[in-house]
Amino acid sequence: MMFFGARKALQATALLAAFGLTCALAAHSIAQTGRSEQEDLEAIYERLETHGYDKASLVRLERYAAGNGAGVDEALMTLGRRYEMLKAHDKAAGAFARVIAEFPASPLRPEALYALGALRYRTGRGEEALSPLKSVASSSGAAALVRVKAKLLVKEIEKAAYVETSDDGGKATAIGALLPMKGAYAQFGLEALRGILLAANVFGASPDGAGNEVVLKDAGGDGASTTTAVAALASDAKIAGVIGPLSSSSAALAARSSEASGIPMITLSQKEMPLDARGWAYRNFPTLEDQAVAIADYSCGKGNKTHIILYPQNNYGVELARLFAKEAAKCGASIVAEAGYKPGTTDFGQIIRQAFGVKVKERKEDRRQIREYIPSVKADAMFIPDSYESIGLIAPYIEYHGIKDVQLLGTSAWNSPSLANLGGKHVEGAVFVDGFFAGSARPETAEFVRLFKETYGAEPGALEAHAYDGARLLIAAMREASSSEGDENRRAVKDALAAVKGFRGATGDISFVNGEARKKLFVLTIKGGRIAEVETNGSHAH
Repeated sequence: MMFFGARKALQATALLAAFGLTCALAAHSIAQTGRSEQEDLEAIYERLETHGYDKASLVRLERYAAGNGAGVDEALMTLGRRYEMLKAHDKAAGAFARVIAEFPASPLRPEALYALGALRYRTGRGEEALSPLKSVASSSGAAALVRVKAKLLVKEIEKAAYVETSDDGGKATAIGALLPMKGAYAQFGLEALRGILLAANVFGASPDGAGNEVVLKDAGGDGASTTTAVAALASDAKIAGVIGPLSSSSAALAARSSEASGIPMITLSQKEMPLDARGWAYRNFPTLEDQAVAIADYSCGKGNKTHIILYPQNNYGVELARLFAKEAAKCGASIVAEAGYKPGTTDFGQIIRQAFGVKVKERKEDRRQIREYIPSVKADAMFIPDSYESIGLIAPYIEYHGIKDVQLLGTSAWNSPSLANLGGKHVEGAVFVDGFFAGSARPETAEFVRLFKETYGAEPGALEAHAYDGARLLIAAMREASSSEGDENRRAVKDALAAVKGFRGATGDISFVNGEARKKLFVLTIKGGRIAEVETNGSHAH
């Protein structure tokens, strides 16, 4: 188990220390070589800038990095960061390690040391991370910013000591965190942990109280390890309740184990828990149904009576299309057309023509051949449950085909600053929903964002926010149950959670109904090329 004491930590914690560092160009090494070698690497980067990291460009960069030409250290750092984005952690570590071993005089070596240490920590190998981090922290040749980040991360790792838990009886004052800390989902585990630590005031960032201890247990990769982890946390009498896990399958198993162990739990999974798993467990994360309800309520509230659904033919798209149609019917709206497309589609002309029944009329004007598009299906709004990248491709086709005055509706997958950049004027006024919006003017949200930025030096995301609220809910229940001791203390915490109504959280006003957190989602729009919150009086997710 990993133990986080309630001592005040440095304001800029290394849990969010910027893992993707800005790479200084190794121009000096390139200049020392022949002109042809420089042009080869520049040609690769030019293609990356114009085409992105397509397969061909990545292969060219890998081939260059495998050689011994100029700028190989720079190519390896670029590859390492790209591998990190692709969750190819072993490849990323290998690229950083090559820079360290093969280019001892490279100015990029300190950054490679930091990147390797940060990557090891993110993937649950804290002890192995210390060596490269300490090396760069004490290096006079490293940039000041890199040294500071390395020092902060070393302090954070050393602060998280591995300890055995003890049964000292009395009142439970600590929080258990059951999160994935190794493997493909380790990054999500760290995101949730950041929110929990902030809520527990481990860093002394909040003036509210001295803080709570956090005992971290890896969620593991199978049912047996999840059950074992819950039992281990429950065996420590100082732990009042548990936050996590994240995956729906693990959450259901952990929830059943929490009842058997008699310890309350707040999971962060995206699916509602089975009825037989709700005895001692609660869930604080929006479901797909919550999103469908919120966006349908908004659309109906704006007077939209007819809708078209355009959706990718994957589990996410199909399920949200079904849920939206169901919710739209409840408020008297109709679905006049639906059209599905294969995930990864880039040409949406045929899909738009199909959905809107577009007829093509051609005529000649002088020597010019004029093509006119005439839609035969009218709709007030169109719901598209896909990523912001796809919306950026779809939106221009709508105007191109002569379709006007259609309100675009979406989900949390649209919530990216890149949406406005990709869609331009075509997504202006589009509306979508999410369980969290860092730019909200809500006092509780703004305060959380302020604390998070001051502590971690970055803006929080949805998972950090929901984990933060989950931990705050648990801490509030612990305070309410403080007069009881032993097993009765945990039961009192469970009962206090069951009674939560209108808790003012960073993600909205939270109430528990049959173990499920119910709250109004954030309704967002694109206004002036930026994401803004829409003021509504709509209903809460149900």
